[in-house]
Formats: sequence, structure tokens, C-alpha cells
Amino acid sequence: MPADEAFQGLRESSYSLSREFESHVDHEFNELRQQSVSLEQGLLIKAAVLLVISFIFIAILLSILSRSMRQLDASIRRLGSGDLAEAIVVTGPSDLRFLGIVWNGCERI
Repeated sequence: MPADEAFQGLRESSYSLSREFESHVDHEFNELRQQSVSLEQGLLIKAAVLLVISFIFIAILLSILSRSMRQLDASIRRLGSGDLAEAIVVTGPSDLRFLGIVWNGCERI
């Protein structure tokens, strides 16, 4: 019987240690889950902000390019109709401004 009593004490100690370990693991898991949720929310907010900034940038770029293309279209139509009195002015990217400069040079020839 003394062996049973010794093992009974070991079983109780083992059970107590197991409960403490499970409690510690549950606590750590809950903390990690909270951190994960917090990081996920932060990433979603940053992604949304980046998406809005991207759309704004694209809208501005399209606006600039479409304005330049409208100016270029109007200039081509004026040249086609023989209206060479006004200088051709195209704003925007350098390659489109270059076309306006080249057309202005051509009308003098």
C-alpha cells in the first residue's frame, strides 16, 4: 500500500501540473489570437488606404492623359481643316508636347 500512496501523490502532482500547463497554453493562445486579429485589422486598413490612393493616382493620370489627347485631337482636326493660324499647344507628357512643337515647326515650312 505505501507504493499506492506514493503513486497517488505523483498522480495528483502530475494532474495539477497538466492543468497549469493547459491554462498557460490557453492564455498564450488567446494572446496570440488577439494579436493576430489586431494585425489583420491593421493590414486591412492599410490595404484600403493604399487602394484609395491608387485609384486617386490612376484618376489623375487618366485625366492628364485624356486632356492631352483631346488637345492633340483638336489640333489634328484644325490641321485637317487647313486652320494654320493658331499655334498648336499640347500640354502633358513630353512626347505629346513634342508632337505639338513638331507640328508648329511644320506649319512654317
